[in-house]
Amino acid sequence: MRLTVNKITVDISNNCLTENKKINKHEDLLNFIEQKKSYETGLSNLEINKALGLYVSFNITSTSNIPANNNSAVDGYAIRCSDLKENKENTFNVYRTIIAGDSKTYILGEAEAIEIFTGSIVPKGADAIVMKEDIVILNNNQIKIDKSLEINQNIRKAGEDIKKNQLVLNKNHQLNEIDIGMLASLGLRNINVFNQLNIGIISTGNEIKRPGEILEQSESYDSNYYTINNALKKLPVTIYDYGVIKDNPLDLQHILEKSTEECDLIITTGGVSQGGEDHVIKTINKYGDLDIWQLAIKPGRPMGLGTFNQKNILMLPGNPVASIICLYLYGFPLIRRLGNGLVRTPQRFLLPAGFSLKNKKLGRREFLRGKICYEDNILNIRKYENSGSAILSSLRLTDGLIEINEETENIYEGDLIKFIPFNEFY
Repeated sequence: MRLTVNKITVDISNNCLTENKKINKHEDLLNFIEQKKSYETGLSNLEINKALGLYVSFNITSTSNIPANNNSAVDGYAIRCSDLKENKENTFNVYRTIIAGDSKTYILGEAEAIEIFTGSIVPKGADAIVMKEDIVILNNNQIKIDKSLEINQNIRKAGEDIKKNQLVLNKNHQLNEIDIGMLASLGLRNINVFNQLNIGIISTGNEIKRPGEILEQSESYDSNYYTINNALKKLPVTIYDYGVIKDNPLDLQHILEKSTEECDLIITTGGVSQGGEDHVIKTINKYGDLDIWQLAIKPGRPMGLGTFNQKNILMLPGNPVASIICLYLYGFPLIRRLGNGLVRTPQRFLLPAGFSLKNKKLGRREFLRGKICYEDNILNIRKYENSGSAILSSLRLTDGLIEINEETENIYEGDLIKFIPFNEFY
């Protein structure tokens, strides 16, 4: 079939296993994901303290000013600036005090200063607050001010933080701890949010076992499940573990049927290359729809995206580095899209290259592991020397991904390159 995305036609063959299949580009897959329809996960009304990380289900508008009134930003004395200019002695009478929480209305008298505490409502007629550190206490309930003041100095204006009827949070926004505090400042105790997406994880491979089992010489432990599972915990999802499935087409078909009945999205690892025992791609192609398979990227070329039983299947490579990088680049946008979240583009930072790279393959986008280095007042990005897709420790020892576009063939030391810190994916 042919999919038209933003006036660009992308070839996506339903028979992706043909010899002449077009290799899709990085942007092709992101555009394809953007056109996905969000799932109807349902809504819940939760206490704001239980809504962290969830997606807002409607626009939230403020019903009042925050703060509600002009209030003092410091402990000090409320005065009128014009009195300070006309009063050559700079002395003010002090007879009254306003404490935080006092809702009475106070009117400032001529040449009067009212003692006031942080958060207290500013008295009418006052247009500045002088800090206690900037006054001298005299006898007979008087103070002397030796510092000039500007109008509105040390006063928090009503609506300075949030104005009445202001849009505070957009629908589909993912709530963080600052958002929760802001909702509390608006007086909201509960909020309507989208329910979490249900995601199943299936590991595949005859050579794969879970920690705790005894390994044979040719076997290895399943790091992918643990890496992916814990990466997904930073998103509003419920995770189902379907274990390790051996390279058996019938077993794989059975677990896909079971998992797609219980989950909204299935993530598989391994079985996506063209080997005789790579059954994930073959099974999806035979019994479902294989929308995209093989990307012009490194690492992660053999990853795929399709559907089985009308549920989305994200097929990640078996190599640990390629698997988690593809999850960051494509899995997270897919999860946000399907789960009613906003799909955002990770920020790229242009930084000088602390390395050279020659004869990169044209037409392929590469993501190198990079570390920020600062030596002799020079900031640059160094690439991790071992670029193997199975070197999981390389991700732990670096700070993010160096992105090299398809048309770039050579990089020279000092060139400005795109760098994506790992935390930009969350």
